[in-house]
Amino acid sequence: MIEVLLVMGLFFGMAEVVDHREEQKVIQALEQGIERFESKAAYALGYRYEIGDGVKQDFDKARSLYQQSANWGNVKGKYRWGYLLNPDHAPNANLEESIKIMKESLADLEELWNETKDSESALYLGQMYSNGWGGVEENDNLALDWFHKAEKGGDYRVYSSLGDLYSNRIEDDKLAKQWYKKALDPIRKMASDGVVYAQDTLGNMYYNGEGVKQDYKEANKWFRKAGDQGYSKAQYYLVTWRSLFLKC
Repeated sequence: MIEVLLVMGLFFGMAEVVDHREEQKVIQALEQGIERFESKAAYALGYRYEIGDGVKQDFDKARSLYQQSANWGNVKGKYRWGYLLNPDHAPNANLEESIKIMKESLADLEELWNETKDSESALYLGQMYSNGWGGVEENDNLALDWFHKAEKGGDYRVYSSLGDLYSNRIEDDKLAKQWYKKALDPIRKMASDGVVYAQDTLGNMYYNGEGVKQDYKEANKWFRKAGDQGYSKAQYYLVTWRSLFLKC
């Protein structure tokens, strides 16, 4: 049952295929899977709590579910557990523990890729090398290699990661715009469906002009939608850029 639900799409960039009338059934099925000690169910539900998809966003709940998934042997759950322990990504965090856990997940993610060609593991490896997470030395060439493996495997969450890499590190504005533009449609679809992380991401894209024409009015609109759902980063942006948004 869990395998079927995962194929239906429970992750950012893929969840639009799920009929929202079935959301509660999906969540209930994941909860039942957790009762059967299914690591994929804990991982999938943790991701939903992380991005606010079908449930109220809750980083602490997401982190707990990822830890549970990792304890049951899920490599990707371990990575995201470490990710949410980074203070840059979530409150109530522990940077030292984040570095330790993410560093431990590196070899396991590489092994998962070698055995299954899992595109999500390639995405996570690209993120580690692009950002230096888990104490890994930043390496643009390795990051690009892993991101392109993820993209070829169909994981289109990687579009925005490629846009960030070309924009912030390689400094190729043409390629950055190309990848941001590819990221726009899936992000806009999920934002329109109420996924809080996608709403915040879309607000940032409009604020920075990433894949779209810079538009502070649209940025304010999407930050406000995310803020109304309790997303702290969006609320921070609304306060910080209040004077700018009041002019819209």
